[in-house]
Amino acid sequence: MKKIRFFMIMLFSVVGLWANAQVTTSEINGKVVDEKGMALPFATVVAIHEPSGTQYVTTTDNAGNYRLTN
Repeated sequence: MKKIRFFMIMLFSVVGLWANAQVTTSEINGKVVDEKGMALPFATVVAIHEPSGTQYVTTTDNAGNYRLTN
């Protein structure tokens, strides 16, 4: 019985570590400009994660720069 209990504890520990490894993080950043290369301040930037449909939205700063995290 002790061997089975030990095996189950080890199994759940390994599965827990494996599941934690599936977490992904990322960052997208860039600059929004018009046709003449001028920065577009306060433009809305939307990125869509296609598999889940999740949308990430941000706004550019005064210089047209944006950053989407996660």
